[in-house]
Amino acid sequence: LLDLSDEVMRRGTESKFDRLEELLTDNKYRDEKAIIFTEHRDTLTYLIRKLEGKGLTGKIASIHGGMDFAAREEQITFFRKDHHADGAQYLIATDAAGEGINLQFCWLMVNFDIPWNPVRLEQRMGRIHRYGQEKDCLIFNFVATNTSEGRVLEKLFDRIEQIEADLDPK
Repeated sequence: LLDLSDEVMRRGTESKFDRLEELLTDNKYRDEKAIIFTEHRDTLTYLIRKLEGKGLTGKIASIHGGMDFAAREEQITFFRKDHHADGAQYLIATDAAGEGINLQFCWLMVNFDIPWNPVRLEQRMGRIHRYGQEKDCLIFNFVATNTSEGRVLEKLFDRIEQIEADLDPK
């Protein structure tokens, strides 16, 4: 495991972050607000640091479980503001932002990593995909194949397909 981690450090790249950067700089999305969910606060901190290193200092709001209500509200207000003025273009959050926050002014979401519980994944999506949303939501799940995370997502899709079949038998 140490040898593998040393190899990752030597390469100096991280494929998930590289993919995130590609997505955020794609002409279709480069001017859009986006929510980036992660499971862990360490990953949230890593993403903020990496994105700020790409010139996005002052354009990133964040929410994590260690914040009190007032700090969370401040970050939500910052994200709601027009990002061409003094607002944030990106919200990076743990599941502390997964419930009770209406963010339907945004339609682009990235699950940088997915939760083990599919209900929590649905709660995340519910921040933007809700009644009154005027755009089609686009949600990206960054999951590597042949990993535990990949198997969880595959199982989730299997369950969704089964529910669809049960609700609409042909």
